[in-house]
Amino acid sequence: MLMNRIFILLGCLFAILFSACKTANLVKPMKEYEERPEDLTSYLNIPIKISLKSLEQSINNQLEGIIYEDKDMQDGDNMMVRAEKKEDIKLSVDSQSIKYKLPLGLWIKYDIGISNVEADGDIALDFKTSFKITEDWKVETITEVESYEWLKRPKLRMGVVNLPIGGIASLVLSRSKSKISKSIDDLVAENLNLKELIEDAWKQMFQPFLVSEEYRTWLIVNPQRLGMTEIVLNPDTISSTIVVESKPEVRIGLKPENRRAQQLPPFQYSREATENFEIHLRTDVTYLEAERLAKDQLLGESFVQGKRAVTI
Repeated sequence: MLMNRIFILLGCLFAILFSACKTANLVKPMKEYEERPEDLTSYLNIPIKISLKSLEQSINNQLEGIIYEDKDMQDGDNMMVRAEKKEDIKLSVDSQSIKYKLPLGLWIKYDIGISNVEADGDIALDFKTSFKITEDWKVETITEVESYEWLKRPKLRMGVVNLPIGGIASLVLSRSKSKISKSIDDLVAENLNLKELIEDAWKQMFQPFLVSEEYRTWLIVNPQRLGMTEIVLNPDTISSTIVVESKPEVRIGLKPENRRAQQLPPFQYSREATENFEIHLRTDVTYLEAERLAKDQLLGESFVQGKRAVTI
């Protein structure tokens, strides 16, 4: 989940900071700061990657067996046609589209007037899917047929009759397009369920998250804005980056009260993200909590220098 990745990232940062505090020398802070931490914006870049191989496998599992079947000889085309998936669908990328090739085996029964004849053939349909993200963070896909290619032209099992090859191809394309396109669009949307992912993460970022049980340290991400970089289609993955602009706070002591989450902001493309992140933290520690931490770390400790020693 996106939210878990954010907390793991920040949790690791805090673990490093707090473990370092046990051995570090305390340095007196500067009396004045040019900018207060609460006035600065932090940037968290959370990469998202989806395997094209996994998407390809999902599509192949969904589209099995008979893709299209016309059992009515009297519907005006004088044919009965069955199109069955012959081989696995192969995915490739081109600019901002995913391309598919679907090989189909065809069985055809054709009315020649005095009798019916049967034929077999193989055809490959080429599709492409493009992406669009709506204002409410939904991924919309548009899948369309680009072309077709005869792998094996329909051949009669017996007899010599000229089959309407162009009509057969057009029939298979027009009748199977809606089913295949809908299946592909549904599967891509399911694998890229961006809205559910973002809504869940956005709400959790307003809630206190325990990052250190020993120090009773709580993190509130406190997001201000949310964006996403352009979707990039690589040979093996679909990738993008969620950019969270926030003003995180750290509280040491009792768990802070839950905050009411603000409304999820509308989708917007964000600035180009890097692999780095920039964190400015406002930290509140009460005197009671500072005293408790000092006692835990120093009470009973002895310090020796030369012939002198002191125990706290």
